[in-house]
Order: sequence, then structure tokens, then C-alpha cells
Amino acid sequence: FLLPLPQLSRALLHASVGPVHGLGMRKSPEARARQMKAWTMAYPSECLLNTIDIFLTIEFGVNSADLKVPTCVMYNPSDPIVCLESFKKVLQAAPSISYLKVADSEEPHNLTGNLMSPSTVDRCSRHFIDFLHANLK
Repeated sequence: FLLPLPQLSRALLHASVGPVHGLGMRKSPEARARQMKAWTMAYPSECLLNTIDIFLTIEFGVNSADLKVPTCVMYNPSDPIVCLESFKKVLQAAPSISYLKVADSEEPHNLTGNLMSPSTVDRCSRHFIDFLHANLK
């Protein structure tokens, strides 16, 4: 779904965000310090092309009637990056969908994990394990 010329895609990306994308630049110093322990904090902007391609594939290339697997979706309505309504539209015909609202995560996009949203690990893990038990018979 991306532009047919990879060089043009890279040139447009570099023109809009630069050759290197920095992660967590708007986070608090404490949050950045936690991220720096385990995450790459700067990476080539070309990595964003994969993210854009996944979004475009989901948005325009997935026919929800073709979905054959149960799906577990955890979301934070305050997530500044992911749009739940877009996912709901794509997943509307999935055979089994389980939604878990995680509005209390320390980071709105990082819903769970010991590093950025530790308070939600137990609840999200339990939800996913229950989902697996219910759907893997």
C-alpha cells in the first residue's frame, strides 16, 4: 500500500520527520529513564514505513469476513496513537472478539508491562489467559 517507489517513500519520510526517529521525546525524565533500560530510543525513520504499511493494510486491505480466528483487543481510550474505532470496523465480523478497556495504564499507548505500565500487568495477563482458555479448546 505504500508508495511504489521505496526511495520516494524514504525521501518523504525524511522530509517530514528526519532521518532518525526519537522515541519518548515528550515523556517525563523518569519515564524516559525506564525506557532507556530496555528500548531502543532512536532508530532510522524507515522503521516507520512498516508501521504505516500495517495501518494501511488493516484499514484498506483486510476484509473482516475473512477473519477466522478469535481476537483479543486491549485498549486505552486515551491512546494518542491507536484508534479503537478503526479496529472495531475491521474486526466487526471476527468470530470471537474480547475487548478489555485499560484506561488506567501509566502510559496510554503502553497498556501493560513491567517497564511502562506495571499496575496493569496482572489484570491484562489474567484477561489474556482467560481468553486463551476460552478459545483454544
